[in-house]
Amino acid sequence: MEVTYSERFYKELARLPARVQLAVKGILIKLETAKNLETSGVDYVMVKGGGKGSKYCRIRVGDYRIGGKY
Repeated sequence: MEVTYSERFYKELARLPARVQLAVKGILIKLETAKNLETSGVDYVMVKGGGKGSKYCRIRVGDYRIGGKY
């Protein structure tokens, strides 16, 4: 699965505690090696809104959430 990151994501990730950064990196590796979100094995929730045809999800990493377009 192709995963892209924004510059803002990198800045916010750098501000998080080291243990959370490692957990996020683990999640990102799972996403990159998976065929799709459903088979990745991450804890995610599809988010309503965003208009017709758009798919957004929220991935839980401990007390933190990663939001993204699917």
